[in-house]
Amino acid sequence: MALPQGNSILIVDDNENNLHVLSNTLELQGYQVRCAKSGRMALLAINRFQVDLILLDIRMPGMDGYSVL
Repeated sequence: MALPQGNSILIVDDNENNLHVLSNTLELQGYQVRCAKSGRMALLAINRFQVDLILLDIRMPGMDGYSVL
């Protein structure tokens, strides 16, 4: 199976269960997945890696999803 175009996804969520389920599901479909457990970690990841799509939790402690945007 060929990898989908735009196959790099960053998942941002403070809930580790959500990160685990989403990343496993997407990796099985051939996507390259990176995870961040906070808004601050998401911004660091965005500066280090090129991502094609970000799945971003809005309600997180500290820096919420709106602040990340």
